[in-house]
Amino acid sequence: MAAFLVPLLPRCSPAAVGRGHVGHPAARQRPAAAAVAAAAGRRWTATAPLLPTPPPPPPSSPAAAATEPSKAAGLPPPLSSRDIPPWAGTTLLSRAVTALIGIPPVHALMAVLAKAVLVRTAERCGIPWVATRNTILDTFGARGGGGADADAAAAAAAVAAAVLAAVTDPAVEYPDYYLRPFHAYANGNLCWKAAAEAEPATLAVSVRTFPGERLIPAAAFDRIRADAYEAVVRALDGPGGVGVARVDLVVDVGCGVGLGTLALRSHLLDHRAAAAADASPPSLPPHPDLRVVGVDLSPYMLAVATARAAAPAVTYRHGRAEALPVQPGTAGLVALQFLIHELPAAAIAASFAGAYDALAPGGVMAVLDNDPASPTLRRMPPTLFSLMKSTEPHSDEYYPLDVEAAARRAGFERVMTLATDRRHRTVTAVKPGLGASV
Repeated sequence: MAAFLVPLLPRCSPAAVGRGHVGHPAARQRPAAAAVAAAAGRRWTATAPLLPTPPPPPPSSPAAAATEPSKAAGLPPPLSSRDIPPWAGTTLLSRAVTALIGIPPVHALMAVLAKAVLVRTAERCGIPWVATRNTILDTFGARGGGGADADAAAAAAAVAAAVLAAVTDPAVEYPDYYLRPFHAYANGNLCWKAAAEAEPATLAVSVRTFPGERLIPAAAFDRIRADAYEAVVRALDGPGGVGVARVDLVVDVGCGVGLGTLALRSHLLDHRAAAAADASPPSLPPHPDLRVVGVDLSPYMLAVATARAAAPAVTYRHGRAEALPVQPGTAGLVALQFLIHELPAAAIAASFAGAYDALAPGGVMAVLDNDPASPTLRRMPPTLFSLMKSTEPHSDEYYPLDVEAAARRAGFERVMTLATDRRHRTVTAVKPGLGASV
């Protein structure tokens, strides 16, 4: 079966590996950790002070179960089977694949194969997956095994424990859906390995979005987000929106290791600077140190983000999308970048309610994620979509969910959807009431 997967891997042109592109003149193939540094602004390095192998994730408590989103959140009617990929939802094909994945030995094998596909994609395209992962794990004293100096390993583990404790909010209780295996990790995102592999995985997925094109990983990463972020700007500056120039606080939900957090911040600051330069007479852009809060349920992700995705006025907070750790009514933008396909439908609805509560009137919720209407996803080969579903346990709830209707049920207006590339869409929605509050 592994051999059958090889033709499914996108082939990177040798000329594309290590090539720069406009806007990335210095982006070229380079050793290990420095190679990934071209991907998105400031990167962590092997010398960055980082974080032990922490205790296993806590079991779901009665309190966590009590706060678990439920169907009482009020979900809209599902999309028609004609509007989603044939392998998702309740179709016969979907049920057959789900039943197959439900057999533990089969699921274990498929998870291994799914990871192998992604790792091979990365390494073929010049993304040093293994080297990057090992460097991060070694820095955090989390790799284990022999060979390293025992005292140095213990010192790294002690630093790692302190950093992990610093980013963990003990009041945060993990919902049951977050304690399931996903992304081929037994503990989901609650482990060091998931955090160490998040960046190369993001770059590999970016490259897979544009097969046959001569894009280095950094360029693919930027291209996925360029049109999406422009859609966000249009929503903010459009009817009912607060305006990019007046946004003081951005919340990036499900921020992971901070790649998208920094990219979004940079785009907004660039837009505001350009608008100020075009003004007559030219003016200074307001809020040059735009406040950005990255929120994630995984303290491991936050630890890596804190160490390698630092920027002025950017902070990372441990918290849930359903109850964001910011003052209600203060955010101008709440972004959910490639998050909601990881959630059951009820949790998506609760996350939209959380975004609504965090936003000020005229603020925008922006959702970047897989597009159920994408012809590319609809035509995905059986082996590939089966592998994908083995690592994404909530696919059958995400794809049939009418995201636009769910946003309206949460109270949003001016809900717009844009297909921003061949696999992804951006949904923007405005919190009403700006006129009444001015």
